[in-house]
Amino acid sequence: MNMHGIDWLIIAAMLVCLLAIAYKGKKHTKSVADFLAAGRCAGRYLLAVSEGMVHLGAITLVALFEMFYKIGFAGVWWRWVNVPVVFFALLSGWVVYRYRATRSFTLAQFFEKRYSKSFRVFSGLISFGSGILNFGVFPGIGAKFIMYLCGFPTTFAVYGLAVPTFAVIMFILLAISLLLTLWGGQIAVMITDFFQGSFASISFVIIMGYLFYTIDWSFVGEAITQRPAGESLVDPFDFHKVENFNIWYFLIASVGIVYNWMGWQSTQAYNASGKSAHEVRMGKVVSMYSGAPREHFFLVIPIIALTVMMHPNFGGIASEVNAILNTMQSSHAQDQMITPVVLSVILPKGLLGLFVAVVIAAFVSTHDSCLHSWGTIFVQDVIMPFRKKPFSPQAHMKVLRISIIAMAIFAFCFSLFFNVAQHLLLWFAVTGAIFLGGSGAAIIGGLYWKRGTTSAAFSAMIVGGLLSVTGVVVTQTVENPIINGQWFYLIAMVAASVIYVVVSLLSKKEPANMDQMLHRGKYAVASDSQIVESDASLSKLERLLAVTKEFTLIDKIIYYSTVIYGLAYTIVFVVGTLYALIFGISSGAWLGFWYYYTMGMFCFGAACAIWFAIGGTRDTFRLFRDIEKNKRNDLDDGMVVGHKDLADVSSEPEE
Repeated sequence: MNMHGIDWLIIAAMLVCLLAIAYKGKKHTKSVADFLAAGRCAGRYLLAVSEGMVHLGAITLVALFEMFYKIGFAGVWWRWVNVPVVFFALLSGWVVYRYRATRSFTLAQFFEKRYSKSFRVFSGLISFGSGILNFGVFPGIGAKFIMYLCGFPTTFAVYGLAVPTFAVIMFILLAISLLLTLWGGQIAVMITDFFQGSFASISFVIIMGYLFYTIDWSFVGEAITQRPAGESLVDPFDFHKVENFNIWYFLIASVGIVYNWMGWQSTQAYNASGKSAHEVRMGKVVSMYSGAPREHFFLVIPIIALTVMMHPNFGGIASEVNAILNTMQSSHAQDQMITPVVLSVILPKGLLGLFVAVVIAAFVSTHDSCLHSWGTIFVQDVIMPFRKKPFSPQAHMKVLRISIIAMAIFAFCFSLFFNVAQHLLLWFAVTGAIFLGGSGAAIIGGLYWKRGTTSAAFSAMIVGGLLSVTGVVVTQTVENPIINGQWFYLIAMVAASVIYVVVSLLSKKEPANMDQMLHRGKYAVASDSQIVESDASLSKLERLLAVTKEFTLIDKIIYYSTVIYGLAYTIVFVVGTLYALIFGISSGAWLGFWYYYTMGMFCFGAACAIWFAIGGTRDTFRLFRDIEKNKRNDLDDGMVVGHKDLADVSSEPEE
């Protein structure tokens, strides 16, 4: 075992704080809207940090460690292909602004208002099925990560029976995640995820600082430049032989970013939790900064691990790591765990405990949100549409909690018996595409095109889902498939989009009432900020950049800074690519560039960690204040009547 007393003390302190914060959230959960969407009272910093922590996850650490161990800095360059796309989505409020304006708790609830009840149930089932397949591997991979990181044996004996250690870890951490979710719903999930996110960001900075201090950059350079032609870790133009994670992987991801922005529903509650559509939009904008420490950590740690494994100065440590890896049953498990095992060997006591605490926090933050999301989606979008009258608030929350417990039981059993037969990120792509392959067309068409029809949405979802299921079967059963899961994802997106447009044009239905759906004009809701999408008094630049009257001076400073930040990345990528193609750049020059990039992002990430810890703490206290002032409506529970929320119908004046 690698752990010491100080390590266990750090972990225990983190868990005690976590439970105390969750208990605070429990006291404020008094309605279905509180349980589902934190009473729609969350601020931008709280949204950005907590939602970002959901995307972190122990399993995400494993997957990204695996990817960056293979692609190094060279792959980072091609990831920048996505930067203009991401900034467009963040700055414009793409999808999320209009979705929040619908006041829907779940995506499928919006689908019922825009399309039909049958499509709500249909899409809810596909979203739920795709989600639990994707989520089902989370607990097992995360528990194995912690097992190898702590140096636990793979099994231990109980009355002569060999019990898998990872199963016990999985059970304990799932139980903690379940407790937090049951206690306070989205309020408890969000405030604990914020605490864990801030703790993780600060811990990442501390751990990276230690590794930069103890491992000389010259060793890193010598290790990562020892690669065959076509598999460079520093030169993105000598990268074409890297299997699976090549430039096509990232180009397809760019298409998926626009097509499925907000499509994946593991964080669906965050899309509804903002205090206004504008606040949700600003939460997405500032998330570019809140994610800086963790994004850099994903890159730096695998590079350090590769250095330890490849450089002769660390031969003794590499031998110790290989001895541990050789106890694993499959090459896939070895690929997934090599970076965690290296960390377990090189981190000193105290820092190892800090990192294990972060991994546990990442495990809990992902699992409580996924349990909440998939459990509520099943109730809201599969059970509720069949009811003729709404649940009472008490019965509704009881059913939600039962569904969440069922999700935890499923995830435990699935992880116990199912083994992922491909890279984790490719498994995520394929299982996600079961829903995402067709949902993007229905989301974008529903929010932005008044002529999109129910039959078109059905057609897109069916075509995208079938193509993606084919991808699951092929990638899991064929030893060397011609195309991997990411290509199946692209095929599904393109086919579903074409089908949606063609069927909508052929249907010739009455256009949808977009003002009613988006609560604009006479349909506006007093508790939400007035939605202003354009205004003649704004300058041409402001209209071009989608700035509205809702922007305060601080909002504009953050927004314009983000525009400059995104343009800087794009210019560096375009100029660097053209220069490299015309004149060529040596490996030594690339290595120097990556050194300054690494150190610059380290300092930037440290500043962002402090900024968001302060901003998120302020938003948390404001959440508690605002939610107590909320005028709760028991009919605000996600039920739709005649393409309108039941709460809206009940508030309409009689004629």
